[in-house]
Amino acid sequence: MAEYSRVLGATVKRARLSLKLTQKRVAEMIDVDERTIMKIEKGDSNPTLEVLFPLIQGLKIDSWEIFNAKLPRESETQYQLCLLTENCTAKASVLI
Repeated sequence: MAEYSRVLGATVKRARLSLKLTQKRVAEMIDVDERTIMKIEKGDSNPTLEVLFPLIQGLKIDSWEIFNAKLPRESETQYQLCLLTENCTAKASVLI
């Protein structure tokens, strides 16, 4: 599978464990088979939006962690600075 599948899987597993949920419980929360969650966490799945959206919401995952994984998340301040500078125009950069 592609790198984004591995990023998604690692992010989902980390979020699930931080909430102290089992794969079975997550599957029940979003109405999918437990094997679906297992495949996602292993990076062996490319879930549809119908699965991905409730999964991200249910596990309280910041979608930025999945779709822009290249940005560092060492601290919230650093994260916010990366967001500002990545989307910054030349004119607005004078203010930063």
